Amino acid sequence: MKLSFKIVFFFLLACCLIAVRALEDILFYDPLIAYFHGEYQLEPVPDVYQLKYFFSLLLRYLLNTGISLLMVYTVLTKKSYVKFAAYIYVIIFLICTILFFTLMNFNDPHKLTLFYVRRILIQPLLLFVLLPALYYQKQTEKI
Repeated sequence: MKLSFKIVFFFLLACCLIAVRALEDILFYDPLIAYFHGEYQLEPVPDVYQLKYFFSLLLRYLLNTGISLLMVYTVLTKKSYVKFAAYIYVIIFLICTILFFTLMNFNDPHKLTLFYVRRILIQPLLLFVLLPALYYQKQTEKI
């Protein structure tokens, strides 16, 4: 791939991540958005239709993961890095989903934990960790 094409494609993928975030109210069921914008430390967690919320989180996570994996491939152009990143995304999803719904169901008094676990699930934060780490790994392999 030419470098100019990679840059343009990477930029388009970044715009896709922004679009997922910008259209979150339309695309996903998430009653916790309004909850976490308010004084959530003083209020109980609102009632959530958990099955619907799980599938909404799954859809959003899959969209963010797919776009992120394309970004990893665009930068590194090696399938083994994408495969490794995909494994990490699956493991993190399983751990965070179990933790998230456990915290929700037991009304954890530390709602900030719930907030940050949810943030890992709904935002492409892993990309900011994995991409530099995998890029560094690729650079050290050349030595």
